[in-house]
Amino acid sequence: MAPKEKKKKKTKAEQEEEQRLRDEEARRQEEERLAREREEAAQREEEERQFQARRQQHLDAESQRLAAEREAEEPLWMEHRSAQAKAAAQRQEAANWKRYLACRPLPDPRDARQMNDYFLEADASSCTEPDAALQSCERNTALAEECHILRLEAALQADANAKVYSPYIDRLHAITNEAVDHMTAHVLQHADVHAASSGEIQLVSSSASFKWALWVNTTRNPRLKSIDMPDIGVALDIPKMLALASIAIRVQQRAFDEFAGKCANGYMAVGGTFAVELCALPPGGKPVQSWTLRQVTPLASKVQRLPYPIPPAGADPTSWVSDEEAPSVGISLALPPDIMMLSAEPQVGYWDAPNSCWCTDGISDVAFDPATSRLTFHTKVLGHLAVVTPRTQLMPYKAWTLRPVGGRGAAHAGLTLDVGLGAGLEIEVGPGQARLVAPQAPALRALLGVPLRPAVLLHRLSGHGLHLLPCNEDALVAELACKEGETERAMCADVALVSGAFLISSSKWNRQIPPSECICRISEVLDWEGQGRTEPTHCQRIFTKEKEEGPRRVLPVMHRGTKGAAFCEALDKREAWPVLPEYGMPEYEGSVVGEIHASFLSLLAGSDTAQGPNVRARFSATAETLQLVKDSNAVTMQTLAELLQAVRLFSFS
Repeated sequence: MAPKEKKKKKTKAEQEEEQRLRDEEARRQEEERLAREREEAAQREEEERQFQARRQQHLDAESQRLAAEREAEEPLWMEHRSAQAKAAAQRQEAANWKRYLACRPLPDPRDARQMNDYFLEADASSCTEPDAALQSCERNTALAEECHILRLEAALQADANAKVYSPYIDRLHAITNEAVDHMTAHVLQHADVHAASSGEIQLVSSSASFKWALWVNTTRNPRLKSIDMPDIGVALDIPKMLALASIAIRVQQRAFDEFAGKCANGYMAVGGTFAVELCALPPGGKPVQSWTLRQVTPLASKVQRLPYPIPPAGADPTSWVSDEEAPSVGISLALPPDIMMLSAEPQVGYWDAPNSCWCTDGISDVAFDPATSRLTFHTKVLGHLAVVTPRTQLMPYKAWTLRPVGGRGAAHAGLTLDVGLGAGLEIEVGPGQARLVAPQAPALRALLGVPLRPAVLLHRLSGHGLHLLPCNEDALVAELACKEGETERAMCADVALVSGAFLISSSKWNRQIPPSECICRISEVLDWEGQGRTEPTHCQRIFTKEKEEGPRRVLPVMHRGTKGAAFCEALDKREAWPVLPEYGMPEYEGSVVGEIHASFLSLLAGSDTAQGPNVRARFSATAETLQLVKDSNAVTMQTLAELLQAVRLFSFS
């Protein structure tokens, strides 16, 4: 085998030349790569520019179409606004006439001058007799209730004047408390006048919304165990500390909750509030011949509340803090019989003023007898007490349905809410009024079938223990995200618009979509024989089957912000949220799903982009149904929209 030829070693110049050639080739390739990238970037920019131009043309065309739809609908909305304004004027005229005919008319809360005059008169007057003082408190309470209703209705209409009523309500509660305190101080100053032959001093007075009692400890009997106040249905089991103290015990029971809307921990009072308070006694009167000399101290006109446990002599009652736990006070009282107790084990709380909340610490042995409506418990804290429940106990709504009531064109609709009561809570809505239809519970007998404004009905239901007036803060407690206000109002208005011709139901996807969107399901009513296919059983069957074709098909509809309404494919039977096609996606071309229209009316009229007669028939309503929607009662629509907004149907379902 021949020996291998040795390679000649490259010179330094040759090596440098090769390196130069490699570097030059690398520079050339890098320049070509950069050139290609610039060309590709320029191409992408051009494609994006063309896409955005086409998209803008599409948006411009969409805006023009929406403007044309709104212009076409405007005569109908003008007709509706005229009918609604006429109905509102008639209601106001009736309210003014009723106020005029009243024996002692209360001021109109919408007139600031009248309210200021009322407050000046209330400040100048002072009732010293229990019955007269409670009658004054009744007037304040009635006026506060009216202010509360006006505030609710103004808020539903996004009226900036809603905030003016809150100071009125606070002031009315304040002068009520001042009146009761002034009367109590006067009675204590003259307590000896009210003494019975046994020496016991106990006074009781009551009115429609108030119960008041005062017991003065004149004997300081260590064997005294209980104080009975049968005239107001209250009994107290007191510890030896109170039996030996020179004090008065004041008991109040009020049918309203003056702390409503102020609780920071999500609780509310049920059945009003009751208060057990310890009051300091003024110096007693001294008989001198035919005269009685009384020492005039600040206690002659003001009540001094004592803390519990009672501070020792010489201690400042405003700052003294006990080192020992207070002995329990037993309380038994009769609650109003028209209260819905939703829990077999009700909670009792006391009002913690520094923290603005209801607290349940220190309260034990709570028992409630439904047969007698009697509540008993023990408490280590005295003051304002109440049966308390979470404001969101009925929320989120598990499901809801809305249906025409009374047949074709009957101008009534029925809203059924599943709030976990077993049977649905049903409210029937007509022109300018709503009435409770179910549940047929004895506690609600006074409300069943009574026509009321939606805000009034919901406010009274709340007083009965069924709270359906949530606020934004309640959403945090219920672990929900509130829908945007304008979107929810637009959705409620559109749902009310078609409520006379469609069955409507909640959607399980409503909680999972963004706060800027709301969704529900609708089914066109085509057979109107008799009462029509509009009974609750029809709703349940149709929305359970969720047919996608045919006369009983179910269509998911939604509001996409305030822009308008659109169809989607999000039936409840879907296992995953079907993404809405957006411009530029292959599914978007020729699809009516996701296409925005001015309102449900324009949406259900059909789309020009629908490809094929079957698609157009599926995603549209018949001409007869559209005409029925246009002919529906405008006042009923407005009333229903107010009800849906008040219960926050889409934020809390």
